[in-house]
Amino acid sequence: MNMIEMLAKNARMYPADTAIVEVRPSVQIRKEITWAGFYERVNRLANGLIDRGVIRKDKIFVMGRTP
Repeated sequence: MNMIEMLAKNARMYPADTAIVEVRPSVQIRKEITWAGFYERVNRLANGLIDRGVIRKDKIFVMGRTP
């Protein structure tokens, strides 16, 4: 099972359960994302990349900031 299959399965089986918890103690933020919400975000990102011409086996770079 690859990561996409695992994500889809968890979104189907546990849609309301917490998948990710974001904690930022410096600003007292704690945000939970459900499996259904995580799956929806991943699909939005994937479709956005496809709309911009990214195809299978293209390599992309994901950059984020650290606290």
